[in-house]
Amino acid sequence: LTLAPLDSEGEMTLKGLRLDPVIAYLRSEMPLESIAATVSARLNYHVFMEPGGMPQIIISDMRLDLEEVAVSGLTPTTEFIRFDSLSLAGGEFHYPAQTLSFSTLAINKPRLTASLKPDGELDLMGLVPTGTTPGPANEAEPASDSNDWQLAIGEISVTDGSTSFSDHGVEPAARVDINALDFSLLDFDNRDNTTMTLNVSGKPAPGGSFTVNGDLSLLPDLLVHTRINTTDIPLKLGQPYAAQFAHIELAGGVFNSDIELKLNADQNLTASGSANIPAMNVVNTLNQDRLLGWKILDIDEFEFDLNSNTARFSIMTFEQAFAAFVMDENQVTNIESILIEQVGTDEVEASNPLNFTIGRILVKDSSMDFSDLSLPLPFSTHMVDLEGNVSTIDSSSEIPADITLEGQVDDYGLARINGSMDVLDPVRHTDMELEFRNLMMSNMSPY
Repeated sequence: LTLAPLDSEGEMTLKGLRLDPVIAYLRSEMPLESIAATVSARLNYHVFMEPGGMPQIIISDMRLDLEEVAVSGLTPTTEFIRFDSLSLAGGEFHYPAQTLSFSTLAINKPRLTASLKPDGELDLMGLVPTGTTPGPANEAEPASDSNDWQLAIGEISVTDGSTSFSDHGVEPAARVDINALDFSLLDFDNRDNTTMTLNVSGKPAPGGSFTVNGDLSLLPDLLVHTRINTTDIPLKLGQPYAAQFAHIELAGGVFNSDIELKLNADQNLTASGSANIPAMNVVNTLNQDRLLGWKILDIDEFEFDLNSNTARFSIMTFEQAFAAFVMDENQVTNIESILIEQVGTDEVEASNPLNFTIGRILVKDSSMDFSDLSLPLPFSTHMVDLEGNVSTIDSSSEIPADITLEGQVDDYGLARINGSMDVLDPVRHTDMELEFRNLMMSNMSPY
């Protein structure tokens, strides 16, 4: 240490400091119950005065280690974050250059628990201090430049993490657990137009896996260009949400996809790619009958644009699909009976309806059950080997879709369906020609 001129350099080391007492200072600011952690740190420093009187601070070889971290709080009290270790290494700090950099930030085995409250608010937002309304003097101050300080981290990594998320906005509450979560962000930098490389992978608790690989930029606008792959993600994860609209159970089906996701400078989100959903099975929970299903649904290509709220599907192919259509004693169909009336959604849907186009629907080796229980003698029939196609369906056009289907009815009968229909408004336009051959007349007795 030299006082004239000021010049001091050396090394600082901190080992095994417990952070538990810090909770006494934080409780008044945040809804925290306890903090458990051990911190160790070391750094080299050099503080001196330049000839012009400007102080200079240089800190190098910075390292910070947190171990056995657990934080609990919120309402109700929850241990919302825990991890085995956090390590910041290779740190450099320069003042007045205003730069701070680290070579690595590594978090090992973190576990994050979060939930949406019934009012839609994320519980973790309770950790954000409540802001005060700025006074006139503060309002007159110019906004500071977010890039006054430069922060850079060579690699941010999360290894073997897990998350547990629950949504109490639906009843019963939805829950998604993700395990084996790995995250890597290369070349993090808060300077404008810096491109960073993102890699994420994980496994939902019911099964399946996903990966996200691509680039992103944070400033001046968030830009994203990634490719998302999902493998065997169970659709039953969406069961609590499906149950809000219909009395159904997603008893089968997994989601496989290859999706390119983009968020551009004007904050328009687009997604495109392909997908398939095998082994789908939908059950009517009112009577536990099978309602809908298929062996394979293949979506050759799709595009979605959030700004224009449009979706386009090229070819949708159903293989070994099944559907059941039942009219009960009161002439109410099984489709009508399972739907749950939605309150207060008409105005929202009318203000920004989804416009979609399906280029073509192919049906292969499928079947259908039809029952009419409203007749004096209940009638039912089974159609198998159903093949055919439906032409373009466009929600923004009044041009009807052409329909061509052919299948076997009961043991020896044949049914052909040819014509056109406005699938979204069949009352406005339906022009169908039905041809039946070799049907047993005794089966028609109820009519």
